[in-house]
Amino acid sequence: MSEKQALAIDVGGTKILSGLISKKGIISDRRTFSTKNTLVDALVLQLEEIIDYYISSNEISGIGIAFAGTVDYKKGIVIEPPNFSFSNLKITEILGKKFKVPIFVENDANLATLGEKHHGAAKNSDEVVMVTLGTGIGGGIISVGKLIRGFNGSAAELGHMIIDPDSKVKCGCGAYGCFETKASGKALVRIALSKLENKPKSLILDYAQGKDEYITGPFITEAARNGDKIALQCFVHLSRWLGIGLTNIVNIFNPELIVLGGGLANAYDLFVPAATDFARKDAMSPNKESFKVVKAVLGDDAGLYGAAAMVFGRIE
Repeated sequence: MSEKQALAIDVGGTKILSGLISKKGIISDRRTFSTKNTLVDALVLQLEEIIDYYISSNEISGIGIAFAGTVDYKKGIVIEPPNFSFSNLKITEILGKKFKVPIFVENDANLATLGEKHHGAAKNSDEVVMVTLGTGIGGGIISVGKLIRGFNGSAAELGHMIIDPDSKVKCGCGAYGCFETKASGKALVRIALSKLENKPKSLILDYAQGKDEYITGPFITEAARNGDKIALQCFVHLSRWLGIGLTNIVNIFNPELIVLGGGLANAYDLFVPAATDFARKDAMSPNKESFKVVKAVLGDDAGLYGAAAMVFGRIE
């Protein structure tokens, strides 16, 4: 008898990842598709095509789908996804009319956390907070081995902790001073722009061909790795704000493990150790003595692994 497999799909605004994952965590036939359209009918059609491809030649126990934004996991509704032109999409009901297998949907950051818990950096911990540092900041929380979703299923919006109430930078959520306006990839670029306002000599500007609009997080990271003083200062600045966020997380959740993922985690060594030191100094005892900060290991596949874990957890 062949091993059970789940079809895992991670839906993003620009790309869709998919793959078959066994209960043991073996991934096969992993594919990447460009998201053809952000309108609802086009997206549903694309998802149906992806599922058709897998289900036509594989025995699938269930389908797990990761979506950014607010998700009602109980009713299978994608409520408010960023980068898409729809809301309140009853995705499991719509797909369930065509595909007669169990279908589940969940927030992508929650599933990335679940993926790291089952197959990644947090395998041996039941008290975990994951912080995804990308363009913005997302998060997921596991306590006593289970996801913490909150009353409406929208818990763990860690990027929207207000850590600088006097900030003049408005977050995408409408508030000012959110964690993600201070410690994300966008924040890093904003810090660099402020330090480069008078056009000092810097590798960052060399890489960006002297144009502010070309400055990116990877350019700042590369410049820092090559010893550029301004780039290194950017990461020092970033580490202080990340440290404040981590301090809050440590005090509120008392995690054993904080897992840092997302694109900015590729620069982990440039700012996370310093941020961890800040949290170790500023958090309360005994919380500050017991937590560890580690880098996520599953990369872009974390959501896929989490989607598969969700399927196996819900059908058994």
